[in-house]
Amino acid sequence: MYLIYKELLHNVLRHAGAENIPIHFKATAASIQLTVQDDGCGLDVLADQSGHGLLSLQERAKSLNAHLTIVSTAAQGTLASITCSLYESPLRKFWPMVASDSCYVRHYPDSL
Repeated sequence: MYLIYKELLHNVLRHAGAENIPIHFKATAASIQLTVQDDGCGLDVLADQSGHGLLSLQERAKSLNAHLTIVSTAAQGTLASITCSLYESPLRKFWPMVASDSCYVRHYPDSL
């Protein structure tokens, strides 16, 4: 999950020209969700990409049995979200058992 976060942030910083990059991380007993959004130039998610960034993201998400969604609009930015069900993921062995479905959410500021 860390490498996915790192790749998403790297792509925004290198290509998007964004001014704001809200990052949200939510963890429950059942799942982990990471969302990275930017207000940059956007990208064509259907276009043939010259780099390996998007392919790497897809492969890493697949290895976690996670669902990756990338939505982008030209000149309005990109929203990338990955949701990993801990019941179906190899990450399950690293996540402590939680008696209740308590939710822990960390919202990082829109700008640092």
